[in-house]
Amino acid sequence: MNKKLLIAIGIVAAVIIGLVGIRLTTAPPKYQAASNSTDPQYTAPGLYPNQIVNNSTAPGIVIKQAITENNVDAKGNVVDDHLQLTLGNTTSTTMSNLEVYYVITDTKTGQKESYDTKLTGMTIAPGAAADVHFDNGSGSGHFPFNKNSILATPRNILNIEVEVSAPGYAPQQITVKKAAGGSDKVD
Repeated sequence: MNKKLLIAIGIVAAVIIGLVGIRLTTAPPKYQAASNSTDPQYTAPGLYPNQIVNNSTAPGIVIKQAITENNVDAKGNVVDDHLQLTLGNTTSTTMSNLEVYYVITDTKTGQKESYDTKLTGMTIAPGAAADVHFDNGSGSGHFPFNKNSILATPRNILNIEVEVSAPGYAPQQITVKKAAGGSDKVD
């Protein structure tokens, strides 16, 4: 190979490595919407593994509410049905690095799907509560949701088992039901 070709290949390789390095060190936007995500669990229904590793027994995180029907936005406007959680922090420290894992089970067919979502960028102040919406919305508290999931178009009643984790505090669980009929059905 000639010397000029080797130099050109070296420059191209350095530029590619530099761009990859920038991509890997750039923080994701706060509350990244699923529409921009390439994670297969937001497009292909499946049984994705629970990645929560938390053996703590200390109290601190609480699930104040879990709903899947009759949702409203912050202004009180009716919005499509979706999994919505209200999480509380009973400690004197800000919570971050939260994670939610949920399993959806069709009560008639037994079909199951599961999803694991890191609540990137979300914090809950001491003594405060925060809403988490799995609705592909944008803005504070909105996270990815698989619009191809059985939760989006349930033909039968669904049970959704939810686990919420915050590092240093005991994970919390709750089960919520979703009526048959899809996300826009008046319940």
